Amino acid sequence: MMRGRLVSANPAEGERFYLRLLLCHVSGPTSFEDLYTVNGLLYPTFRKAALERGLIENDDNLSQCLVEASVFQFPNALRRLFATILIYCEPGDVRRLWDDHYDSLSEDYMSQYHNVQRVQDLVLTDIMVLLQSMGKDLHDFDLPTITASITSQLKHITGLN
Repeated sequence: MMRGRLVSANPAEGERFYLRLLLCHVSGPTSFEDLYTVNGLLYPTFRKAALERGLIENDDNLSQCLVEASVFQFPNALRRLFATILIYCEPGDVRRLWDDHYDSLSEDYMSQYHNVQRVQDLVLTDIMVLLQSMGKDLHDFDLPTITASITSQLKHITGLN
């Protein structure tokens, strides 16, 4: 019998963390494919396999938090909450969380502007600023990108190159 040590990993390390989690809970895997497979279905990521095995929770509680907050919070507070969730709760499906709550996150800008892309860029810019204040960047998450026109305007305003 061969023994080895597993190095520690935290959820912020993404797939490495989920690989470790699977290695701790799956008996006798002989390949990565064994770890990716749950009930005969092959999943594309360790995270999805761990989720299907019930080793991690899905993002339903985070989504419910945003739903409840949207009842009594203004959109700018929701954007702050969204950024905080991204940093501290490490949701598994950031794009779905974005898609499900975009209307609430952008409500104030939608009433001011009729250009859909501009509204999205403004919301993303707000979230980007919040994330940067917490040491992360918009590109660290599966979110839409800000269009080039608003990026150049931001660089001009802030004096960045």
